[in-house]
Amino acid sequence: MPQNKETNVTKFRRFRPDLGTLVFGFVFLYILICVVIYFTRDHVAIYQVKTGEIVENQMYTGLVLRTEQLFYSENSGYLTYIGREGSRVSPQSTVYVVGSTANTPSDESGASYTFTSEDYAQLFQEIEGFQTVFETDHFATVYNFKSSFYSTVLNTYQAGQVSNGLVSGALSSALAKASGVLVYSYDGLENVTYETFEPSMLNNNDYELTTLKGREQISDNEPVYKLITDEPWEIIIELDDTTAAKYVDDQYVEVRFLKDQNTVWGQISKFERDDTWYCRLKFTNSMVRYATERYLEIEVMLDSQRGLKIPNSAIEEKKFYTVPMEYLMTNELENQTEFRVTKVDKKGNTSVENIQITPYYTDQEFAYISMDDLTSDITQIIHPETGALYTIGQIGTLSGVYNVNKGYAVFNVITVLYKNDDYSIVKANETYGLTQYDRIALDGSSVEDDQVIY
Repeated sequence: MPQNKETNVTKFRRFRPDLGTLVFGFVFLYILICVVIYFTRDHVAIYQVKTGEIVENQMYTGLVLRTEQLFYSENSGYLTYIGREGSRVSPQSTVYVVGSTANTPSDESGASYTFTSEDYAQLFQEIEGFQTVFETDHFATVYNFKSSFYSTVLNTYQAGQVSNGLVSGALSSALAKASGVLVYSYDGLENVTYETFEPSMLNNNDYELTTLKGREQISDNEPVYKLITDEPWEIIIELDDTTAAKYVDDQYVEVRFLKDQNTVWGQISKFERDDTWYCRLKFTNSMVRYATERYLEIEVMLDSQRGLKIPNSAIEEKKFYTVPMEYLMTNELENQTEFRVTKVDKKGNTSVENIQITPYYTDQEFAYISMDDLTSDITQIIHPETGALYTIGQIGTLSGVYNVNKGYAVFNVITVLYKNDDYSIVKANETYGLTQYDRIALDGSSVEDDQVIY
C-alpha cells in the first residue's frame, strides 16, 4: 500500500468580499470624506432675516419751565387747604381757609370726617405714582414721600371737616387769585423763562423744594399756594455738538417721560449759551401730569425706523456694469428683458443679437447688469429705436447680502433705510430683494457668488 507523505504546505482560504461588504465600505469611505471636508473647510454662519426696529434715543435730565405765580397769605391762624393739588381752579374757587382753632384728626370735638371713595382714589394714585419712580438705590426718597403723604392725608381730612361743617371757630376763606392748576410747593424758580435761563440751573444737586402742605398755622404774607396759569410748557436740555446737528428747529419729536412712561410730542427749538447748545422742547398738553416736577428724566426718540433688520457684517459692495435704461427692451411674449448687442467672434466677425438679461437692480437712470452676464465677446449695446451704440465699461456699485436659501450664495441687492454701528434697516419685498425669514450669510465677505453653503 502506498504511504501518505507529510507536507509543509499550508492552504489559505481566498478572500471573496460579498456585495454587503462592498456597500458598507463605500458608505464608510463617503462618511469619512464628508467628515474630513466638514472639519477642514471654512464654515459660513447663517443669519435669519426678521422684522425689527432701530431706535436712536437720547436720555436727558431736563429743567421744566411753566407760567407760574406764587401767592401769599392775607391772614394768620390755623391753616386748612380746601383745593386738591393738581386740580384746576377758577377765581371763584376756595383754595384754603384760616381759622382760630386747630383742625386735626386728634380733635375731640366729637365730630369727625370719614374719607370718601374719591379721597381714597387720590391717596392710592399718589402711592402708585411713587412706586413707579422708586429706586432701591435712592431709599431716602421714602422718607420724603412719607412726609408728603402724611400732609396729603391731613389736608384731605381737614378739607373734609371744613366742607361738611364739622369745624367750630371763626373761619376766613381765601379764593383763588386767578385760573390755573393748584400746586402746594415752591422752589424759587417760578419766574425763570427761556430768556433768563442760566446753564447752572440744569444742575439739580443742590435743588431745594419747599412743601407748603402739612403746616398747622400760617402768618401774614407767607407763601401759601402756587398757580400754573397757562397750559403750554417746556423742558430745557443740554446737547452735545453731535446730537445738536441732528436736531432741527420746528421739528416735532416724541418724548417719553421715565416717571410714568407717558409719551408726548414736542417741538424742538435750539439755542446757544456760553458756547454750548441747548434745546427747548415745547409742549401744548400734559402739563398737569407733571405740575409738581421741576426736573424730569426724559427720553427723546429722535430717530426710529422699522423694517427688515440685518447685521452690518452681512452687507457687501458688488460691482456691476451700468447701462442706460433707454437701451433696455421688454419681450412681452416671454415676459423677459432683453438687450440688442453686437458680438465679435474670434475671427473678428461682427453680429447683432438679442440676449435675455435680468438686471440686478434698476433706477431712473441705469440698469445694473452682472459682469458675468455680459461676456467678453459683447462689445456694444444698440439703442432699440435710434440705433445709437453704447460701449460697455461703465461700472456702478450696489450694496447687498448673500442669500443662501437654496443652499448656495446668491447676491441680493438691498435698499438701506437706516443704519447704526451694528445693524441696518432695509426695505422689504423689493424685486430680487429680501423678505422676512430669508437666510443670509452673517459675514458677507466670507462667501462668493454661487458658493455652495450646504
